[in-house]
Amino acid sequence: MRALIAWFLLIVLIGFGAMRFAGTFNDSFALPGASSTTAQNMLSALAGKPSTTSSFKVVWSTPNASVTSAATKSAIEPTLKALAALPFTECVAGPYGKNFGTKCPKATPVDFRKAVRQAARAEISKVTGIPEDKINAAVDALDSLAPIEKTDPAKLAAIGRSLPEIAHLASAPRPVLDALAAITPADLRFLVGLNATDIKIALIAVGGLDVFVNLPAVDLAALVAKWPALKPFAEASKPTLDALAKLTPEDLSFLVGITRSEIDAVTQGFGDLAKFAKLPPEVLKDLAKADPKKLAALAAGLPKDVAKAIAAMNKVKAEIKVIEKAAAATQKVISSVSADDKVAYATVTLNSTTPSTDQTDRIAALVRDGGTAALVVGGSGAALDAAGLGPDTAQVIGLLAAIIILLLAFGSLVAAGLPIVVALTGLVAGQLMILVVAHLTDVASFAPTLAAMIGLGVGIDYALFILNRFNQGVRSQLAPKEAALTAVGTAGKAVLFAGSTVIIALLGMFVLKINFFNGLALAAAVAVLLVLLSALVMMPALLSLLGARALSLRAPWARHPQAFDPQTSRWNSYGKLLQRKPIIPALIALAIVGGLAFPATSMQLGFPDDSSAAAGSPQRIGFDLLAEGFGPGVNGPFFLAVETSSKDDYEALGKTIEALEATPGVAQTIPSSGMLPILKLDKSVFGSGGTVTSVIVQPSTSPSDKATGALLDVIRTQTAPKVLAESGTKIYVGGTQAVAEDFTTRLTAALPVFLLLVVGLGFIALMLLFHSLLIPLTAALTSLLSFAGALGVTVAVFQLGFGDSILGVTGTGPILPFLPIMVFAALFGLSMDYHVFLVSRMREEWETSKDNSLSVRLGLAGSGRVVVAAAAIMTSVFLSFVPTPIDTIKLFGVALASAVLIDAFIVRLILVPSLMTLFGKANWWVPRWLGKVLPNIRLE
Repeated sequence: MRALIAWFLLIVLIGFGAMRFAGTFNDSFALPGASSTTAQNMLSALAGKPSTTSSFKVVWSTPNASVTSAATKSAIEPTLKALAALPFTECVAGPYGKNFGTKCPKATPVDFRKAVRQAARAEISKVTGIPEDKINAAVDALDSLAPIEKTDPAKLAAIGRSLPEIAHLASAPRPVLDALAAITPADLRFLVGLNATDIKIALIAVGGLDVFVNLPAVDLAALVAKWPALKPFAEASKPTLDALAKLTPEDLSFLVGITRSEIDAVTQGFGDLAKFAKLPPEVLKDLAKADPKKLAALAAGLPKDVAKAIAAMNKVKAEIKVIEKAAAATQKVISSVSADDKVAYATVTLNSTTPSTDQTDRIAALVRDGGTAALVVGGSGAALDAAGLGPDTAQVIGLLAAIIILLLAFGSLVAAGLPIVVALTGLVAGQLMILVVAHLTDVASFAPTLAAMIGLGVGIDYALFILNRFNQGVRSQLAPKEAALTAVGTAGKAVLFAGSTVIIALLGMFVLKINFFNGLALAAAVAVLLVLLSALVMMPALLSLLGARALSLRAPWARHPQAFDPQTSRWNSYGKLLQRKPIIPALIALAIVGGLAFPATSMQLGFPDDSSAAAGSPQRIGFDLLAEGFGPGVNGPFFLAVETSSKDDYEALGKTIEALEATPGVAQTIPSSGMLPILKLDKSVFGSGGTVTSVIVQPSTSPSDKATGALLDVIRTQTAPKVLAESGTKIYVGGTQAVAEDFTTRLTAALPVFLLLVVGLGFIALMLLFHSLLIPLTAALTSLLSFAGALGVTVAVFQLGFGDSILGVTGTGPILPFLPIMVFAALFGLSMDYHVFLVSRMREEWETSKDNSLSVRLGLAGSGRVVVAAAAIMTSVFLSFVPTPIDTIKLFGVALASAVLIDAFIVRLILVPSLMTLFGKANWWVPRWLGKVLPNIRLE
């Protein structure tokens, strides 16, 4: 009882620690010193303050129509508006010049005339001496009146000087402008000097200009004699009066106060008012609102010397031509509409860096529902990765399978439940402790689930081994308390040794010197440690507390238990079958494992992309559409940090981009070499330090294509050194593919050290335990066989697609770079568990009989049944994680389940007994001098 109280107090203490020091999970794959890590750090510094938002793309296609057509726009806009209406969406920026959302920047058409105008402002400022910030509005107006790049300098100067007058006329009502446009410049002059009284008298006298126009000459002369104010109208031509007759009194009142200079200015700049009247309404509106002082300043600053104006304009035109070419290059590179007008996308910005599962589910549902028979809609981006990752209850099936196996093994409902309770208690403590570990170091987001998978499996097994020995003691007529003490003193020691082996194997990943592995190793090791403590503390305490009731509620087939006799067990008969011709089962086992391992020879390491997503899912549709419209490499670009030797060195940047564009396998770069003239207008390209900028390289092949990996190698080993030698510019390549390559390179280099450490420690531990050289060597080599077999199965399913539909795998792709290391670390410890439990019973018999064959058979009889039960339970637990929507966990579930099946059922129960039979007494041989110095460690 005191042990139980102490154990639960420890759990409570861990819980308080988790509440006080709980950390957050971080999926950082950074490798210290790697090029990809250097690139990431430099690009993060270039970006400045870390972003508090995230984004993804909504991609759509109309196979039989244009994506820029009005029909397509009407079809996709409801989806874009629905996404913008989500409470966690900030903006949806599409390709149609209109954004949706609460925090959107002003939508601008995809038109790079703005850059042209900026260049014009700069040149005009140089010529006139007027600061740019004071002439922006004027230049915009001037460019609207007459495109700078197409206007004669003399004409442009005339228009410029008339801007103040033009601004006044621009405020006239449209009917007035239309009327004025129909009157010749000569006739317009009669309007000069008119005042409100004149117009009022004229209109009252004749009842309107339409009547006045049609009066006979005699009547007209009489009216003029009576009202001299009508004389200008009488002298005007009939077309002029016809035009003015269409105006209302309100419109005519605008003519009051019109000056000759205004008329002369407009006619000088435009030839007549007809051209002026045809200006778009928005241009006239802008002119009417323009600041007269700024317009006057611009007019005064424009060169009166036409020759000077021509020279300045020619320079401007040359600049504009370059900028227009750069604008076309920019348009081509960054357009969100494909060149064939069949695919387009919008960028959706969310208000958090990591959307919740509920949020991503809502996003995925809207994207999925946006598709129709004529419109294909998908999505692309990390924000969609968590879609469908809701609570996963498949592990309940694994626990039910474990209970059934335990019920069959012990024939007792209570006994079947005890290992589950003990393992779950330890698992809860382990999960709480992982939160504390996350406070101390980087821990991946999937680490708790992976740790739960390993911890639950070994936890049930460890409790099972102790319970099995207790059950054997009770069946051998031992008192329950004595049986519990015997179980702790025998199986408990084996559990402690086995669990320590697993923990050491996991912590061996620290030799890799990668924070990512350190976090995973600590998380898994903590989980194993806590379930180990639960098995060693809670299980014996419960057995002592319950006594015979630990085996109560028996099933019908187990109501009359008999004393355990290994000599008469079926496992003894199985051992005899193996020993008839042990070479045959040994060869069969090797052939099976070799066949299973064969696919591992084609293993491709990397991070899976959306090409492995389920067919028909938003992610898969988005991936395929982007590849179709913008090239396969758009889904996996390289992100380069470019560091020049001097500040704002656009020339060096241009040479670097040209070298990258010339590299075989590069589809395009952003920015491209054609964009450089526009880049020079942006003073923030090189960041605050002035020497670092970014370049995106889009390969011509898909992310998982081997050619993409080859391109990465070419950039790093050929292009980058060449650029460094020519201009002193350094290139660091980042991106998912680069990280995967760096991971693979680093792991390949560290793998021999890791294997030597883990296998070497396992060899030494087993040598100390069994006082043998051959037994630990057999254990180490056969563990490597099991590992190879598990990798082969994993590659066959997840990379080659064999049996993927049966296991619910939605797509195939490369194997995660860290999977082999993690699987081997876990498998080596687990295989050592089974080896210890089998061979420890064999050693017990060997020391009694000195008969190797008999020892092998009785060892199988004593532990074979519990190893089968343990392996079946662990396999069930691992497979119960396969239905999870988290691809990483699904991958580990299959890998570890296959590893346990191969190791327990083929290697430990067929290959190892066969080999030990063939080796005979050599199994137990150790040099005499070594035997004297080795400590005597006994588990039985």
